[in-house]
Amino acid sequence: LFLGRDSYANGGNTLEIKDGAKAYLNGTNTSTIQIGVSSDNNTLMVSGTNSELHCLGNNGELRIGTYTGKNNKLIVENGGYVYAKSSTIQIGVSSDNNTLMVSSNSHYGWEAGEVKRF
Repeated sequence: LFLGRDSYANGGNTLEIKDGAKAYLNGTNTSTIQIGVSSDNNTLMVSGTNSELHCLGNNGELRIGTYTGKNNKLIVENGGYVYAKSSTIQIGVSSDNNTLMVSSNSHYGWEAGEVKRF
């Protein structure tokens, strides 16, 4: 799942999973969520009780703001839930002002992964 990819996409994209909606990424080998790949001001929001995003591939990755992408956000709030299996979280790879925000009563979890801040 790419939200804002390359500068020609003009950035400013928003994807909201809310009001109990559920999204599942289940690639055979890899499931990747990338927000702001060389693109700015993109937001992925998971908001509300029972609203869920699952990244279930064996080599999942979550990347927020990579390759010069700036001001990109993953926001998990108001009871939202994000789960990434075997995930590497990369925030700000060669870029600035990217955010992973998890508010109270919300959850972000991952298995056997690592967090990298560049």
